[in-house]
Amino acid sequence: MKTNLQKITILLSLIGFCYIPLRMFVRSQQLVTLNGRITQVSASKTRIPYFSFQIDEEPCTFSNPGNGSLSLFKTRITDTKQPVTFKIRKEDLAAIKTNNKILYFAYNGHDLWIDLYYSIVRLNLFTQFGYMIYFFLLSVVNMIYSYRHNQTGIFTNLFKCSLIFFFMIMLL
Repeated sequence: MKTNLQKITILLSLIGFCYIPLRMFVRSQQLVTLNGRITQVSASKTRIPYFSFQIDEEPCTFSNPGNGSLSLFKTRITDTKQPVTFKIRKEDLAAIKTNNKILYFAYNGHDLWIDLYYSIVRLNLFTQFGYMIYFFLLSVVNMIYSYRHNQTGIFTNLFKCSLIFFFMIMLL
């Protein structure tokens, strides 16, 4: 029984560590590149601003409200009338001809992984909170196993990794 719980803990830890990067990779393969010329740019009035813009042939607005700490490193959109390239999801291609807001990724080829991270982790508050609880519980279970096995081995490393993931999701 004890060995089965250890194997389950290791398996859940590895699944948790691989889920977000693999989901980012899969989502990056499902993106379509669009080109256009910006006609209008607007910045949000939040502490970490995000930008919305429109391109010349389309009535919809493209925005990316990923507004965590990593967004401070993203490229700012300031110029209008310049040609741009960006990516959207394949599912959003049908909504281009409407007046809806569409989530964009990788403005001019930059910041793709930051945008993908926020589209997965910060989908809504419940999702982010669920990830935080999952990695917190993983860190507690791995800490208990690390303590029981004299603070050596795989559980110590899994504890450290799950704690890093917990803080990464909480703070970024």
